[in-house]
Amino acid sequence: MRDDDYSRLSFLLKKEYGFQVEKVTPIKRNVWMIDTSERIYVLKGYASFRQAALQIIFMKSLKQTGFQAVPCLRTNTLNSGIVYFHNLYWILQDYISSQTPFRFTSSQDRSDGPNLLEQYHHYSWRLLRHPFLRLHLPRYHLYTKWLQRYERFLYFLPFIRQKITQEKMKFILYSANLSLKNLIRFYHSLSEETNSIIHGDVASHNFVRADDDQLYLIDYDLIAIAPKSIDYLQYANRILPFLDWSLIELQKLPQVNEQLTKKWFLSALMFPADLLREWNAAMTKYLLERSFLMRVIEYTNSQFASRKQFVEEIYHMIR
Repeated sequence: MRDDDYSRLSFLLKKEYGFQVEKVTPIKRNVWMIDTSERIYVLKGYASFRQAALQIIFMKSLKQTGFQAVPCLRTNTLNSGIVYFHNLYWILQDYISSQTPFRFTSSQDRSDGPNLLEQYHHYSWRLLRHPFLRLHLPRYHLYTKWLQRYERFLYFLPFIRQKITQEKMKFILYSANLSLKNLIRFYHSLSEETNSIIHGDVASHNFVRADDDQLYLIDYDLIAIAPKSIDYLQYANRILPFLDWSLIELQKLPQVNEQLTKKWFLSALMFPADLLREWNAAMTKYLLERSFLMRVIEYTNSQFASRKQFVEEIYHMIR
């Protein structure tokens, strides 16, 4: 950040919140850590006032409804607390100090994640009654989202074919087509499930274990209207590589095991969502970074036999 930008941001934050900024540290795009003489905050920028307002209303309403594992916002009202800077609308929230990262390599963390999601959905579905949220929250469409991801992967196929074996490519295409085909067959049962407000991004970095051991769920940028089972599906997709694609280990998580009785859920589990996500990212963002491309190739090759066995096991369950 340039000195004049730093000075302007410091002035805006002091004017709005009354504190003196001592240090600004980028965390990721449009997310900054703000050190003050009193405490540390996180400042997040959004492209529109509506997006910022949506976050404020949702996070504050969620906490007021009873879910306390959400960061406290320091933005007070829609007329006060939103800082306009660098063509973005910024909102301020408490920084959660954490000395112990949440990792899917830990069996305790893998178990605590769905427990927190269960608490989150106990409260989030009630917010569907909120007129602003009901009007402005997007609807999540699983089949459409995954079909678009698959079509994007097919666009890059000529290049990707040069990087992995024919056997692995054939399996990726097979499992993707098999999943989408069966997802259509059983999609009606998903559409009949009760809607909630899903978190939409249950990656490990969005679970934060504070220094007092309380687990928080952060980053609500991808909230959407959909059945809560969508969050559990994404969670299962995220942790399966850390379970060596073991269905038995997956069944040990009660919230996920409950979903394994649903044929649409089983169909969706066969979709190679992680491989397509990583390859599409490599092709669009990191094509010139050889190290990133090598990591994607290595990830594709790893656990191939276990992944293949998992897909075959799931397929036999829905036939």
